[in-house]
Amino acid sequence: MGSSMWMVVVLFAGCLQLSSCFRLTSTTDNVTENYSYVIVMDGGSSHTNSYVYEWPTVKEHGTGLIRQKNGTRCNAVLSNFRENPSGAGISLKTCLDVAQDNIPQSQWSSTKVLLGATAGLRLIELEDKAASAAIIQSVRDYVRVNTTFVMEPGNIDVLSSEKEAGYAWTSINYIQEVFQTNALLPASRRNATWGSLEVGGASAQFAMEVPSSEIPSKFSIRSFNHDYQLLTWSFLCYGQNEAHRRYRGLLIASQSFRNLTYDACMPIGTDPIAIKHTDLFDQTCSRLNVPASQKKTVYYITGGGDEPQCRRETKRLFQMYPNQTATVCPFQDPDCSFQSTKEQFAKVPSGRFLAKGGFYFAAADLRTITNNSFELSPFDADGYDRARLTVCAKSFDELKDLLLIHTAMRIDFLLRLCFMATYNEILLDEVYGFKEEQLREMVIANDVQGQDVGWAFGWGLVASTDPAPSSTGSPMTNGSTAPSIVSTTTSGSDVTSPRWHTILVAVLLLAVGTSSAY
Repeated sequence: MGSSMWMVVVLFAGCLQLSSCFRLTSTTDNVTENYSYVIVMDGGSSHTNSYVYEWPTVKEHGTGLIRQKNGTRCNAVLSNFRENPSGAGISLKTCLDVAQDNIPQSQWSSTKVLLGATAGLRLIELEDKAASAAIIQSVRDYVRVNTTFVMEPGNIDVLSSEKEAGYAWTSINYIQEVFQTNALLPASRRNATWGSLEVGGASAQFAMEVPSSEIPSKFSIRSFNHDYQLLTWSFLCYGQNEAHRRYRGLLIASQSFRNLTYDACMPIGTDPIAIKHTDLFDQTCSRLNVPASQKKTVYYITGGGDEPQCRRETKRLFQMYPNQTATVCPFQDPDCSFQSTKEQFAKVPSGRFLAKGGFYFAAADLRTITNNSFELSPFDADGYDRARLTVCAKSFDELKDLLLIHTAMRIDFLLRLCFMATYNEILLDEVYGFKEEQLREMVIANDVQGQDVGWAFGWGLVASTDPAPSSTGSPMTNGSTAPSIVSTTTSGSDVTSPRWHTILVAVLLLAVGTSSAY
């Protein structure tokens, strides 16, 4: 080999070594030292959860590889501040203090606070927009005045039902690594996504990808170079707490507001439970003008212990308005929208769904007190129903005996368990209309690989994502734009980029040209 060719080899090796050095200096320090943060607060109908998420500044495909650094449950319930809106902001002090403790002080001024108030505040918004707006403004003011975090008004608000369902779907498919796997595949061959189901405190929601333009989508997201169109729904007043409130209201009304109402879903032998009129018939989801002659300050309910009747009465939640008027619309909205949803659902190919929230809590409790008699992943629907029948057949004394074994459980939850398990079974089987093969592929869980799959994680993921190349963002339901999960080139010197390939080739050609001249 001539000296000129040796020079080519040496130059080539030198360039490779040089590029390797650039790789080390341009990325490793950023990954180990530079992190970004976001605070996401889930203002639910029974409590507020606050999460701190972090991700390395250097992203993959324009998306931060986020992880949860902290999760805090706060006692604050924003919807409880209807009569005192100004107190809402300071009620979140503990959550914000914990967030500060988990974020380096140097990053506070660049960390956004994202708060989504969900169904509890949506209910207030239906009847008192001024109170709802005042509660939200109180939170905005507190964050702006008492912290150095980034407070943008649009990031602290009542979360739309479409976003709540869509962000939950995003969480599941990121944590299950569907997005990451699909990044390597053409759109025509990408893997099927997971659907998302949830029963919260005041609403129930689901989201799933729609396969074609035949079905109109309600939520769009771009993730790892793929666009996803989702069908999302949120049914207000059908979360576990509001559904149970409506169920009791229907019972009392159907039994003519008498002194003692029998609840077939509660165990026989239950001591009478007192329920205030204002806690039942003056609430948004169960409001009813009770005739003056039948109106009482307090109503009493006891157990009937009759599972077949329990199921019939639970189904009435999807068949009757609170005033006992029949309806053919399962979720009773003016447009009877779920009828078209169910028709669209039938067009979607069978896929996997993850069910969480009230689905998980009821199923997990059933499984625990029946000695793990069925599986949650994948879901054993037949085993679930056998366990449900077993629990619904127990007397009050038998339920109390279970507390001696399962000391972490509470009697008030056990008294509602037959109802909730029955409600979920009807929702999946008869209302949503899941087929047997779909139920067999379903997973009931509140987390995947130790990561909570609630909507908050999905919003954090979107917040970590660079805007789409068009800079317009991904369209959202309300016509606004938000950051999309897109593929972009990371900042800094990247030796795998075409620019470095061009330099290497140019050096080689120069060397070869020089050798030819001799």
